[in-house]
Amino acid sequence: MIDMLLPNATHVLTLDQTDGLRVEFDTGDIVHLRPSGNAPELRCYAESNVHNQAAKICTSCINRIEKSLK
Repeated sequence: MIDMLLPNATHVLTLDQTDGLRVEFDTGDIVHLRPSGNAPELRCYAESNVHNQAAKICTSCINRIEKSLK
């Protein structure tokens, strides 16, 4: 499951399920998946130390999840 969020990460530093699933990786990247509060959608938020990496993380994470559901 964690590989779907960020395949190049080797270790999970923190895991928080307070509002969806928020995972901090040893790469410094953070992925937060949560259900929308007002629509039937899954939302993805990401943080990264690398410029423009957060948007790429969200796109690839959602794509891997969608692919696994087919």
